[in-house]
Amino acid sequence: MSEKLSQNQETAPEKSPFDTLENYDRERKDAEYKKYLEAQEQKALESDMVLARKVLDAEKQKRFRNQAAQELVEIDLNKKLLTPDALEIESVSENPEISKRSVDYEGEQIPVYDLKGFPFVMLQTTIDYRSTNRPGEIGTETYRALMENPALWAERRDEAEKSAGFGTRNGNARGDTISTSYRNSEKNLDSVVPGELVYGFASVSPDSIISVSGGDGGTSNMAGREETRVSSLNEIKRLENPNASTIYNEVLLRRYSETGEPKRPDYIIVENGHISEASLRHAKFFNIPIVNIDTKAYQEKLERRGDELIDSISDNDTYLEISQKIAELRSMSRYKRNYYELNTIGRDRDNLRLPSPTPLQERLLKVSKLELKKRLEFIKDELKKAIAEIESATARGERAPSQPSGFNDFHVEVEDVRNAKRISPSRDYSSLPGGAGSCNFLTVNFMLKESSYPVDTKIYDGARIIDAEKARNMGVLSRAEIDAGDSSYFDALAPLAKSYIDAFRANEKAVF
Repeated sequence: MSEKLSQNQETAPEKSPFDTLENYDRERKDAEYKKYLEAQEQKALESDMVLARKVLDAEKQKRFRNQAAQELVEIDLNKKLLTPDALEIESVSENPEISKRSVDYEGEQIPVYDLKGFPFVMLQTTIDYRSTNRPGEIGTETYRALMENPALWAERRDEAEKSAGFGTRNGNARGDTISTSYRNSEKNLDSVVPGELVYGFASVSPDSIISVSGGDGGTSNMAGREETRVSSLNEIKRLENPNASTIYNEVLLRRYSETGEPKRPDYIIVENGHISEASLRHAKFFNIPIVNIDTKAYQEKLERRGDELIDSISDNDTYLEISQKIAELRSMSRYKRNYYELNTIGRDRDNLRLPSPTPLQERLLKVSKLELKKRLEFIKDELKKAIAEIESATARGERAPSQPSGFNDFHVEVEDVRNAKRISPSRDYSSLPGGAGSCNFLTVNFMLKESSYPVDTKIYDGARIIDAEKARNMGVLSRAEIDAGDSSYFDALAPLAKSYIDAFRANEKAVF
């Protein structure tokens, strides 16, 4: 027994004195690694929290800026909108551009104000704008029911929400927004949708404008729950600028107040004496007047003003003067539709697009050519001033402004098609090499501070076309187009553009 025990003791593995130390070391390392992972997780969590805070702060700042812009736009708009009180005051002051009468409807006298040139600004919505829809399409049944029963418009939100169509896109669709169009009799008279029943609004409430679009905003009929998307003080001004739509625009309003009260119309709008049964019915229900617009009188007034502007434009005008006159001219639908803006020089093919111009188009084309000439002179002068401003800032050890004074935007690029390179103030870009018929060019795009629309100009090195004869044989360019090529403007402006770019880069390098 003792012998066997002795043998077992001899064969048992001897315990290393380092076993305890190794286990301790492994546990220590595991603990340290776990601590490291926890620290990394905490660091990542803190980083995510910082990022989330930045995002929230940015969203908060954006929301604050939009709300501030919305408030100012609403204040400005309320100063402009035509009110029933203004109609009454003007009608009794014997203004020849406005008169008042009444129409008997179901035993009541409905006031009618006839506008024959009196300037106005309105927000209007056409109730039957879906009259061309097929049955069952969004809002078709709703508008028909409303035409017959104006009380539907007067329902509070809690009542409207009980309807089966509230928030849907079916034939009975109803929502919490009003899609209006902004109409200025001296600017965008035609930028509206006509109809048998048109509501006019004389004011907007605070926090009322959701968005402003130059055309169809494609907005939801439930956008009233959203934050405002107004971001600029020029939102309304853009609806009048030369690039605005000649068809219609959209100013989206909240339909209900915070207490659920619906926004009611302030007058019914009709044109050329056509007062529908629905117009009378709704005017009586809401106890509001009808405003009758004599469109012929306004069109004749705009034509007279347009002719005055065209006749006043001359070579003695500065670019700023001529651009201001043209902006007003092109805000009128008649002239906007017939005006062709020339934005290229050196390879001028624009005249070929008007083979048989009307007398009005010929007059406007002459104006457009003068405007381009003045614009090129303006660009030359502004580049010189901008170079001086940047170099002066560099000498003072200061960063130059991102835009030259007097501009909301000013961008210059030189396209070197022969070397497949695009040169801009920030850096050079690779571009596609030019083929037969192409040439170098520079672009100058700007927006003046007092303006709400951009002006783009492209100046071609038109006398130095790549493989001109090859381009002619291929049918890319005609002999007349090749012979008309001109590099004089490019030669005058390209060195200034490159100097502007070099000065801009030198400023950034010196300051940073």
